[in-house]
Amino acid sequence: MPKLKLGAEGQLVDDEGNPYLVGDEPIEVVGAQTTEAFEAALKDRLARQKDKIAALEAQANRNPELEELLKAEKKSKAELEEQLGRAQADAEAKVAGQLDAEKKRAKDLEEHLYREREGRVKDQVTTLILSKAGSEFIDPASDIVPRLLSAHKREPIMKDGKPVEGQSQDLFRMSWKDEKNEEHDELVPIEKAIEIIKGQPQFRHYLKASGNGGSGGGDYSIHGNLKRSQMTEQQKSDFVRKRGLAEYKKLPE
Repeated sequence: MPKLKLGAEGQLVDDEGNPYLVGDEPIEVVGAQTTEAFEAALKDRLARQKDKIAALEAQANRNPELEELLKAEKKSKAELEEQLGRAQADAEAKVAGQLDAEKKRAKDLEEHLYREREGRVKDQVTTLILSKAGSEFIDPASDIVPRLLSAHKREPIMKDGKPVEGQSQDLFRMSWKDEKNEEHDELVPIEKAIEIIKGQPQFRHYLKASGNGGSGGGDYSIHGNLKRSQMTEQQKSDFVRKRGLAEYKKLPE
């Protein structure tokens, strides 16, 4: 049997291209593909494959460039992030510095206002003490004012268990013994504080002599209201400074 192949018309043909006949009819092959068509399809596929490979090779060749570009972009991004971080740190430091400065300024103002208020209170209380001490004391500014200022406390005036807004009272913590020799230690108003000082033997040398032998501060050398043995060294020094050594020697032991 001769060698056959598929012809262009879908018929089996011999080497010379003549149709192979069975009887008088050529043999047609249905659904078969000619060699030329197969080769054309193969060439087309091969061409597409070459294009794909070329595209892949081109992409591969560009990768190093893309990688360098990517590295450059990453470096730029890192630099920007570093700059942003520094800017944020600088901004935070600046804000922190401004905040500290404002806090210090506020504290200084608060302290200034406190000192100013304390100064005003001290002046007010000094005036109050001097006005209530009157002329009964030898040197109330030196003897009475410092003593009562150290014992002073300003408290709000209470009404129905609540402080009255904007109203206060000046009180003085005093310790004394009453007529029954009972000890007391409490806050009292200025009038009571003055009376307590006047009534305590250790403070009577602050009082002026009455000059008439009556009650009050009295002439200590006559009435013996104050004994030298009862006086502290400071009281002795104050007495001598204000009334003289001769008057001091007249005091009973």
